[in-house]
Amino acid sequence: MKRGNFVIKLVFGILGGIFLLVGAGLLCGAIALAGDLRSIFSLPEEELALAICGTVFFSIGLVFGLIAVGFALGDRRAARLAEELRQYGTRVQGVVVEVRVDRSVRVNGFSPRIALVRCRFSSGEVTLRSHRLWNHCPLEGDVVDVLYDPMDEKRYVIEVPEIL
Repeated sequence: MKRGNFVIKLVFGILGGIFLLVGAGLLCGAIALAGDLRSIFSLPEEELALAICGTVFFSIGLVFGLIAVGFALGDRRAARLAEELRQYGTRVQGVVVEVRVDRSVRVNGFSPRIALVRCRFSSGEVTLRSHRLWNHCPLEGDVVDVLYDPMDEKRYVIEVPEIL
C-alpha cells in the first residue's frame, strides 16, 4: 500500500496546489480591481463574485493541502515507530489465528486483509491486529514477527513480509 499512500498524497497535494494558485490569482485580481484589501467588498457584483470565488478556491486548496500533509505526517509517524521498535523493541514470534477482509476500504474493487496475530508478551498472551495488507497476506497458522515496546505494549508493529 506504499504506492497507494504515495498516490493519495500526490493527488491531494497537486489539487491543493492548483486550487491555492487559482484562488490566490483570483483574490489578487480582485484586490487589484479594488485598489486595496479593505474596499474589496464594495466592488460591483461581477468583481465581487471574483473575490468570493478566489476565497472559496483558496480555502479548498488549503483543505486539500492539509489533507496531503496529514497523510504524509501519518506515514512518517508509522515509519518512525517501526524504526524505533526495530532498534529498541522486543521481538517475539506470533501465530496468525484469523484473516479478515476489511470491507471499510475498497480500491479498484479490492479490499485489503487484516491478520489477527496471537503472541506472548511479558504481561501474558495477547491478540493483535495487523495493518491493512494489500499485496500479501499470511495464512492462518503462519508465524510472523511482532516488535513491541516492553514499557508500553500498545506500541507494536507486526512484520508481515509483503511481496511486491
